[in-house]
Amino acid sequence: MSALRTTFRGVALGVVLLAQAAPAAAAPPRAHVVALSASSGHQQWKAALSTASVSSPLLAGDTVVVAGTNDCLSKILSVTGLAKADGHRQWRTTVGSDSPCAYGQTTSVSNGVALVGGPRFGPPDAAPQPCAQAAATAGGPTAPVALSTSTGHVLWHAPAAFATGLAMTPTVAIGVDNSGTCLVGLDVATGHVSWTRNVGFQVIEVLVTPAGVVLWAQTRPGVHALEGLDLATGKARWTAKLSKPNDSIQVMRGELVTVVNAPDIATPGATNDTSIDTYDPANGKVLWRERGFDQGTGYSSGGGALLVLRSHPTQSQLTWLDARTGKKRWSLPPQGRGGIQTAITDGKVVIGETANTLVGLSPATGKLRWTSAVEAGDATLAPGQVFVTQPETPNNVPGGD
Repeated sequence: MSALRTTFRGVALGVVLLAQAAPAAAAPPRAHVVALSASSGHQQWKAALSTASVSSPLLAGDTVVVAGTNDCLSKILSVTGLAKADGHRQWRTTVGSDSPCAYGQTTSVSNGVALVGGPRFGPPDAAPQPCAQAAATAGGPTAPVALSTSTGHVLWHAPAAFATGLAMTPTVAIGVDNSGTCLVGLDVATGHVSWTRNVGFQVIEVLVTPAGVVLWAQTRPGVHALEGLDLATGKARWTAKLSKPNDSIQVMRGELVTVVNAPDIATPGATNDTSIDTYDPANGKVLWRERGFDQGTGYSSGGGALLVLRSHPTQSQLTWLDARTGKKRWSLPPQGRGGIQTAITDGKVVIGETANTLVGLSPATGKLRWTSAVEAGDATLAPGQVFVTQPETPNNVPGGD
């Protein structure tokens, strides 16, 4: 059948008027989520999304939850639940968000609940309310929302003081107000306020580990600290100072909490040495320390390991350190795996990512198990599977970087 279509538009003075239909618009760009076998790298399924951008995939039981948008300048975040087994769409919904491309602070899952939406950016109110009072005030249209990960239905809306969701545990959702200094704990089942705490400093991140929940904060300009949180009250159980002013800090969550402290080499008298400190989340004690470490370009923690990556466009060195002792298990020489840009592990496989290839490595030896020619954005490991995202380029998303 010809692609040229005509339709009758009307009859006037005995003349039949014909109009050619406008050509079909090109399909908008779409992001994808791909599932691979963790043991072989074979593709299991590929699912197209309704958005051009896509967040890191989060696993909630049998559902893979992702968020995205077609316009980073909009105030709408699209959230989708995909079946872990075959990738079919189980549900899709939209929520308000002041920054729909700020994925690191807009989506988290635990115990069958996805916390999405927010964060609310902008200056505080002219007359800011006390922490506890603000927590009792209803949130606006872009406040975080709790969704059921099995159906996508809204379970509850966060209060005004809960402008940005930071973390989820099976019982408590933790967030901060617009100033970043009022810490709020919500009951995951109901959304009711369990506790509030005016911390008096800038909260950066909340890290949930099997042994405890740890708050990472900037206590004054350039000075960082960790706090072990009591989930029942939000109060600190222990505190550890991390850095001197002007140092660069990276904090990673795995079974433990690892802090990488890289001195600012532009500071007079500073050296290029990097230190690594690993803390027990249960009590804040330092399990091991490494000084004079050659600075890496990337770090990740999980599966009992701290992975240290020194990457280069054509060659990379990847080192496995035991997360609890700091002892090196293996290190791939620079010529071993060219171009690895990021790496993650769950203790059963190490996934390395290049520009257009994923590699599976043995966690025992670092030896290559498989390669898969798949272009990936972010990757998440689950038992037996690897989930990777394939977003459109930022230039195809209005407001993208």
